[in-house]
Amino acid sequence: MIFLEKIPMDYYNGIHPIITIFNNMIVCGILFMPSLFNIYGIIPTASFVLVIAFCNILGYNLLFLLIKQHMGVHSIPTLADRIYYPTDYITNFILYAQYMSTVFIYSGIAFKQMKIVMIYFNMPSPGTVAFIIMMSVGCLIFWYNGIIDIIYIPISITCAILLSMILSFFLSDNKYDVPLYSNYPSVICDTGVFIFAFCCQNKIMILEENTTFSHSSFKKITMLVVLFVSLLNIVFGYINSKFFQYFYNESVHTWINLIPKSHIGIIIRILLFFSLLFYICDQMNLAMNIFSWCFSTFIPLSSIALFGLKSYQMLVILLLPLMGFIFELQSYINGIGFITSAYLSLFVPSFYYIMADKRVQKPIYSICAYFLLCMFFVSGIIGILVFIF
Repeated sequence: MIFLEKIPMDYYNGIHPIITIFNNMIVCGILFMPSLFNIYGIIPTASFVLVIAFCNILGYNLLFLLIKQHMGVHSIPTLADRIYYPTDYITNFILYAQYMSTVFIYSGIAFKQMKIVMIYFNMPSPGTVAFIIMMSVGCLIFWYNGIIDIIYIPISITCAILLSMILSFFLSDNKYDVPLYSNYPSVICDTGVFIFAFCCQNKIMILEENTTFSHSSFKKITMLVVLFVSLLNIVFGYINSKFFQYFYNESVHTWINLIPKSHIGIIIRILLFFSLLFYICDQMNLAMNIFSWCFSTFIPLSSIALFGLKSYQMLVILLLPLMGFIFELQSYINGIGFITSAYLSLFVPSFYYIMADKRVQKPIYSICAYFLLCMFFVSGIIGILVFIF
């Protein structure tokens, strides 16, 4: 853990619980449901997310103690190898797939947000200059250093945006009045993606340490994935920017500009700034939209819905906990994490349907939802009894 060795132990011990909670909140898949925030508000939904995250952590710790006590292993490939030798290849493949999906999400969100920022400042060619700078810096870092330096992706993106702004300022004849906030995703809101990237980087190192794939293959595949996603988003970003510039050919002025620049007005603006931080869940939703494009292209099931969720949303929610279980176990050997995460993948969409979509009167959905909830609680009780006795 090269990155962690650079952090003072006292400081790391202080922030590690926060990082763990945040990661588990993402792994649970709850942040992919901003509808709950809109319907029930920030405090009730955030409280529910924290409770589920703590339950997930508790399950990880319980199973960690259980497996370590009875089997004495501390990595998933080792455990798989003891059970049946060929499964070692399967676990390595899953870990490798998880690594690539993580890079896919990071690069997808990054370039999506970069495109939004470029459009927000009405630049002549949104994303093009930033894309060239970002790819140059990113490829250089990946090639000469290693996967560990993927933590510099947010920094390189930020530098690319800033350099693009400077170039645009000198190359463009039009100067625009940039508001603090607009109905279109704001610059302040987009910083959430950088927070997300920095919080989750430690897991990429764990993945690299627990697979038998060569270091060079990681770098090559990573470069290809980043290039593919970036090109994809640049194409769609360019098309989207043309629509945006067509409908908003003048400076964007919003209601926040009507707030007086008095003491009370400054307080309101500060409160609005902090409220924008909760848009991080929407940033996560952008990542799911990137997945949805792939699913709708290669698996045309986007019209099928269950519990008010589209098929690709269900697929992401079902896969994330399973991947999260593999994600965590290689370093902590958390045991019940698999059971907890697997049933959370059933519990969360069921709870979502009962809370947010109860106005939809479909008996089959109600029966499935309550059945999954009952199965979740019963399996949880059985798991606790097995652990105790």
